[in-house]
Amino acid sequence: MGIVNFFSMLLLVFAIFSPVIIIGLECEFGISAMLPRFIPLLRILFSKNPYQRFREIATKCYDSRNYYFGYDSKIHNKDWYDKEIRRGESRLIGRRLTLKIANRILEFRIWLIVRECSNYGQLLEKAIEVMQSTGKADFVFISSPLYAHPRGLSGGVKELRRSIVDLAENNQGAVFNQIPFLDIYLPKIKGETKNKFETFYEPIIASSVISEVAMNSGWEKSLGCKTEFDLAHKYAKRIRH
Repeated sequence: MGIVNFFSMLLLVFAIFSPVIIIGLECEFGISAMLPRFIPLLRILFSKNPYQRFREIATKCYDSRNYYFGYDSKIHNKDWYDKEIRRGESRLIGRRLTLKIANRILEFRIWLIVRECSNYGQLLEKAIEVMQSTGKADFVFISSPLYAHPRGLSGGVKELRRSIVDLAENNQGAVFNQIPFLDIYLPKIKGETKNKFETFYEPIIASSVISEVAMNSGWEKSLGCKTEFDLAHKYAKRIRH
């Protein structure tokens, strides 16, 4: 009974003081800003143009990272300045979290578009169509080890997702997300894997919507990445290491 009473008292104290603690943290750090933005996420989930919504979220994230406020020692004191820095950091955390979730939602939306494709020709048409729908013609293609990743395909996909979010923030969301186009997620495409570079990846990299190819860490050990590197040279695309 003693332990039960102790925990009951602890919960009572927490219930009494938690609003005060939360309000204090909100005033000092703006902790609510660390939460994901649900309205933009709902927009990307239901929008007719999810890539465009993703670009908007990525741009907001970029703006939060590069937010500048003028500091005037005659008007602002040091405490105000420090508090504004902490609030800016909180906003960036929330925006980054929103961008990460948005990227997963975008993958799902694209997968809904391409899941019925039965060959790489159809897949290519859908990929170009999705990118062109944003009205932006300088997408980044990320060449990243997938099957050749040290932790296997799951590790490769995880690494690629991280790179997509990082580059999306700095390129207004214009990053080609190839994850929904992987064969493991396309049940109707079978037996054509050997032809995929010729019929899908090469035309993607050669297209006018791709302006840059970013080479992820470990690309030198992946035959597929080496091929994409050669294609980037062949079609005079900018290459980022």
